[in-house]
Amino acid sequence: MIVCPLAIPGEPPGAGIDSGGGAVERRSAAPARESGSTPPGRIVPRFFRNEHRPRPLPPHAFRGNGDNGSGRWTVRIGILGPLEIRDEAGQPVRLGGPRLRALLIRLALDPGRTVTADRLAGDLWAGDGLDHGGPADSGNALQALVSRLRHAAGPGIVEHRAGGYRLAVDPGQVDATLFERLVGEGRAALAAGDPAAGAERLGQALGLWRGPALADVEDAAFAAGPVARLEELRLAATEDRIEADLALGRGAELAPEAEELATAHPLRERLRGQLMRILYLGGRQGDALAVYEDTRRLLADRLGVDPSPALSAVHLAILRAELTSFVGRDNELARVAELLSAHRLVTLTGPGGAGKTRLAVEAARAASR
Repeated sequence: MIVCPLAIPGEPPGAGIDSGGGAVERRSAAPARESGSTPPGRIVPRFFRNEHRPRPLPPHAFRGNGDNGSGRWTVRIGILGPLEIRDEAGQPVRLGGPRLRALLIRLALDPGRTVTADRLAGDLWAGDGLDHGGPADSGNALQALVSRLRHAAGPGIVEHRAGGYRLAVDPGQVDATLFERLVGEGRAALAAGDPAAGAERLGQALGLWRGPALADVEDAAFAAGPVARLEELRLAATEDRIEADLALGRGAELAPEAEELATAHPLRERLRGQLMRILYLGGRQGDALAVYEDTRRLLADRLGVDPSPALSAVHLAILRAELTSFVGRDNELARVAELLSAHRLVTLTGPGGAGKTRLAVEAARAASR
């Protein structure tokens, strides 16, 4: 018997393959952490809520509060939603006053980097939606605000540097920075042909969101650019996660999420193409073709353009009944074929949801051709 484990999240593709017939034991991934709640008065689209995300990062992914000996104050700061700051016990730290919260959010956009006093004063008092105009002596007012932040969140959280202030935390202690890192890791896993690890990392990244980015300062001028960038990255990461799930054979369960996303973003061709594939693989060929026609009409009416070659290719594959969700698994399929050519029995092992059944079916199809 030949045992061929599937890719396991967090390990390189092919890690642990035992060509000698021995089973390979792997520890399970980190346990899930409780997701954040939806802020009162805000409606979060269902496709962005945490219940759709596999195994978000556990609390210990962030270190606790206090000076870790490196000169950085290790609190946990969340700006992907209402501002959240927690101590080493995971307890929330209350920051009173909108300007104090705005100061921490502004510094958290550049964790570990010095922001000049002039820039901070301009962002906090000039056209930020929190007040009209600034104090006569903005330098002293900023110092007083920093003092209040240190008193509430810890004396080492903000450092004074020549010409400005810096948030003295590891960048990974800010959820927005951690989100970007995890998205990068998820995309790298997809590019390496490991959709299970890609889905895992992208799910962890999206699970960090608790509501709209920078929700406490949504009217502040300094927030406009970061909010647009983070929300775009969030949507692109969701598309990547759907792609990983499709590669793992999870198409049927994705239909409600994909339909809601495509409705909210009707001109986003990648989402529309994903929805077409999901509908077709779920036995809804007519609905899939209708999505293409609707998209073609919208693109022509609003932008005066035709569908992209990628979307047209999905349409053509549906018409020819050539569409499959089994993508990104060529290395595993080739490995199984190699083993089958030399042995009567090949057993596939791996964690739940890794796509073992789908791989076995596709390998059998390939072998029968």
